[in-house]
Amino acid sequence: NDVKRRLVSQTAGYCGHSVAKVRRAACDVMIAAYHDLFNPSTECPPAKKPKTSTSRLIDSILSKDIYACTILRSLASAMGDELVYGMLRDGLSACLDNDMGIRFTECFLLSVYLPCMCSEPPDLSVCVSLMMEMLFSGLRSHERFRTIKLREEPLEINQTNVGPSKLLTMSGSYQGTFRGNFNLTKRRKQAKQGSNLKKPDSPDIDVEIPIENILATFLKFAKDTPEASHTLCIECAHALRPACDGSVLAASVAAILGRPANQLTALLVQLAHVFIDDVCRVDGIRTAIKKLVNSTRNTVGELIVTALSEEISLRSDGREQFVLGVRNDDDDDDFMGDAECNFSLDDLTTAFGQLANWDRLTLKQRRRIEKSALPPPWTSREVFKEHLENYTVSTGWFSKMVTAYHQEGSLDELKWLRAMDRWPRRHFAASAITEAIEWRSGRGEQNYFASDIQPSDCLAEWAARLMIRSAYLDSLTPDTESAQANVMLSRSHELVWCKRANERALSSFVMECVKRNTPDLYENETLLWLQQKVWAMRNLGVASTDLDILKKALNTAETFTPLFVNKSPPESIVGINKMILMLHKDLNTLSTEHLKNSLQMIEDFAKPDSMASDRTSLKSIFELAISFYDDLLENDQVSDQNDILSNMLDVLSRSLDSNIACEGLNAIILNGLDSFNGDTLREDVALKLLNQIDRQVNNLDDFAIEQLKAHINLLPSRSHAQYPWLREQDGDSVVKYKRCLELVCDAEHSLMMYCEELAAHAISDAKQWKQIFDRMKQKIFENPYAGSEYQLLSRYKNKLYEIYDFEPTQCFKEKSEKVLRDVRRQLQPRIREV
Repeated sequence: NDVKRRLVSQTAGYCGHSVAKVRRAACDVMIAAYHDLFNPSTECPPAKKPKTSTSRLIDSILSKDIYACTILRSLASAMGDELVYGMLRDGLSACLDNDMGIRFTECFLLSVYLPCMCSEPPDLSVCVSLMMEMLFSGLRSHERFRTIKLREEPLEINQTNVGPSKLLTMSGSYQGTFRGNFNLTKRRKQAKQGSNLKKPDSPDIDVEIPIENILATFLKFAKDTPEASHTLCIECAHALRPACDGSVLAASVAAILGRPANQLTALLVQLAHVFIDDVCRVDGIRTAIKKLVNSTRNTVGELIVTALSEEISLRSDGREQFVLGVRNDDDDDDFMGDAECNFSLDDLTTAFGQLANWDRLTLKQRRRIEKSALPPPWTSREVFKEHLENYTVSTGWFSKMVTAYHQEGSLDELKWLRAMDRWPRRHFAASAITEAIEWRSGRGEQNYFASDIQPSDCLAEWAARLMIRSAYLDSLTPDTESAQANVMLSRSHELVWCKRANERALSSFVMECVKRNTPDLYENETLLWLQQKVWAMRNLGVASTDLDILKKALNTAETFTPLFVNKSPPESIVGINKMILMLHKDLNTLSTEHLKNSLQMIEDFAKPDSMASDRTSLKSIFELAISFYDDLLENDQVSDQNDILSNMLDVLSRSLDSNIACEGLNAIILNGLDSFNGDTLREDVALKLLNQIDRQVNNLDDFAIEQLKAHINLLPSRSHAQYPWLREQDGDSVVKYKRCLELVCDAEHSLMMYCEELAAHAISDAKQWKQIFDRMKQKIFENPYAGSEYQLLSRYKNKLYEIYDFEPTQCFKEKSEKVLRDVRRQLQPRIREV
């Protein structure tokens, strides 16, 4: 026996041999050893076997029996080999338990757990489909299961007029299995041939198909489509969860999740949700999930892993974690790193990921990052190239870009692409590796590279990518003109980085990027970079409440803007003027002269049709100006409010000329009329107001028009006829609001009161009867503004309208009393329920 075990152990190493015949022979030996070890015939007879939730196979894997694990691991390492796929499926299935709960656990351990735990895992994409085939192999071997059909009797032909089933459109590639004349039963063919109701264009489903055929189709589809096999595995886990040993599955899932992410991590996260109670009791699960969260950050798997982490936290910590002060995860919040540190490429790569998902971070998390010792992300081009020469290539997207930059050795581009496509995929890493491949293939000479920085991207990673891209573009320059063009291209990409960093208030990093690019700027670039510098200085001054920094930023902007405004693009003119006005506001020095100067500069040098790229900044300037004038308008010390309103209307006119939405500006101006202290507006101001409203009257809502009509006494009387929308209409809104206010009551109670009034007072008075009935019609049944509660009362409308015409007869009296009594009887229970 010892000799046999030694021979088997020695053969195990040949399951991964490069020669196919050797691999197949070694797998034959391993399967024979597996049968010898776990064959059910060597165990107790079924009648004497005690009922347990485990099996000998499970116990051997969990106990880590050296001999058994040697056999199983050698077979697991060969599961990605198509040559022995069928042999492994049939050989491993022969020794599995018949209980579906135990069998599911065994299949998972054999085809998922052991391959994932191998030092060199096989192709894991086929493991789940192999698991599903092994799980159902015992069921499919039963004769009864092979003969049982989906339905013993055929469906009646054309028994419904609903139309063809959606299944017919979804099973086009399986027509030979599900429909058509190729696989119909004899009875079905006779029914089709003998029916006179048959329509040639309405295919029918053969429901007498064996369940075995349907299951075989599902398993074949799952083998070809990994996503389908994962879904089938999750559904089976849900169905078999009560019969499975959750502790075993939870421990194995937690062990795999503690390792680096692979192709099956997404499936394992979903399985962890299925067995969440058992997973929470596994030792070390929170540490493993925390590592997984960090490794999947900024990838397609981030959300599902974070959801699992939060679920475990909720079940483990309880509600106490929501009590303020109970949790203190940020003990080192007061830590201040060394701000004066030299650039290091190795330090920069360790910071990858720390500046990602900025919008999702709390204020406390952002402060921690800002105060921590993050390495400088920028340096000069010469220093960066020196660091590239000494950089040690490892793994990851940056190392691949360094390899492509050096243009040394051969690149396994196919291997790079395969690694990029594995779960969890990162869009940023995929684009960076694709760019590196384009460099090596020569397509990078086209000088088209993406610089679309997403809110979830890490700015440290983008800084490294843009610097190595700049170094690559410098290496392509055979002449001076091309060199200048490439430098400008690099600066344009880094300018986008500065904008994103300023939006996140990472001002110190922006200043480093500006310092890197400002020495050799062209005149048409200067104002763009000046805007980013002033923006960063303002962020620093506001954060530290340092007036000196704010004054310095304002002086810099006002000094250099006139020097370069003639040769700068429109968006830079708008942006720098926005910074100037905001700095004046921060320093409490904003005046009407400053606003007019900025607006005039924008009008002179930035035409409305050329400012499409920076409409947000332009809208911010208009809103800032309107709010400034509004504050002046509310000040009682202001003597001439007409001039202020005129300035506000000038801003509104510029906004309309620029095709910028101005609902908020209209609201502020119209509300400002409430603060007007005079009897009437100056004639030129009134006409300017009416002209601006008339330009956009078709886009204004009724409330804005009514608000202006409420101050009609401030407008010249002769202007009423000039603007038709200012005159009172037949269906004036006052009448509309009156009709709406009539509906502010309980609909059923109101109808009940009208019925009682008709029955009590108007049964013999024709005039009073008509008056009450007309009020009821107008307020309940014929009110155009009635809502859903009133629409439900339409069920009584026809019955009540039958007694609308009053007749002084005994027959009409009896009929009307019966109708009113029936309506009240139906309304009373509903009113009691309310």
